[in-house]
Amino acid sequence: MPPLRIGLWTEAYNGSTVDPDSAAAARACATLLESLGHRVEVATAPRLADPELWEMAKQAMAAT
Repeated sequence: MPPLRIGLWTEAYNGSTVDPDSAAAARACATLLESLGHRVEVATAPRLADPELWEMAKQAMAAT
């Protein structure tokens, strides 16, 4: 199996604050994945600034 290409997000797509421990855990996981030969790229999600889009995103997350 070839190495995976993994995106790492440590910022929320809606501009809210991310728990520092959660961000640190994500970075630690990324470090482990890199040590296993995978490629990790820091990524940022597009901001959902439009209130209507944000409302739709909340509904979609609640449904899953």
